[in-house]
Amino acid sequence: MKSLKYFLCCFFPFACIAQPQKVTLTAHNLPHYSEYKNSSHQPLIADETFTGEAVSVVRCVFNALEQPLEIKVLPWKRAQHEVSTGIADGFFAASQSATRDKFAVLSNAIAGQNWTWYYLKNNPLNPDSTNFREKANVGAMLGANMRTWLVDNQYNISMTANTYERLLQALLSKRIDAVLANDRVMDNLTRVHAKTIKSKLLRSKPVGVYFAKKFIEQYPGFIGSFNEKIPQCRE
Repeated sequence: MKSLKYFLCCFFPFACIAQPQKVTLTAHNLPHYSEYKNSSHQPLIADETFTGEAVSVVRCVFNALEQPLEIKVLPWKRAQHEVSTGIADGFFAASQSATRDKFAVLSNAIAGQNWTWYYLKNNPLNPDSTNFREKANVGAMLGANMRTWLVDNQYNISMTANTYERLLQALLSKRIDAVLANDRVMDNLTRVHAKTIKSKLLRSKPVGVYFAKKFIEQYPGFIGSFNEKIPQCRE
């Protein structure tokens, strides 16, 4: 067996490419994509009760690759910090940003996402108004790519929250004029408020898995193998 392995490694180097014993990814509790539906049962290391569209695709890909996976469930900002500091190997579900590109490499899309404005129908200060950017008080999720975009484009961010529920309450109580949010998450929350809340699409920003550059350097073929399995898992 040893001589066979030596032969393969000498003449077929690709057969001996190192594979990680276990990959640790971080995620956060975000309904539809990745969530614990039972608020009283939310372990740090995800178990089978941590579900969602993005989680299903990621687990499917790792199963297809026969690659052991560990998912840590953290607040979104901390989930990204653990990857940027080398504690974890990647995070999901995330859209592309220049900040994230500095320390990680984004996979192909594992789920769709639309950045969407949400605002009260009777508020004249809305995304269609000419002075919206200068005068509107807007809200976004802490650590979200959308918040970075709002800062870069000089919007007035008057509220940052850890949950979309808090942003929705601020909107309903008129403490902010609008929320820039993930449509798949926010649509579920605003469904019962359809008579008072309106939405407007800003842009499409699909989400994937960001793998740390250090991880990619150590396992250069991994992200290519990961991307190859995504289509069958998204079906």
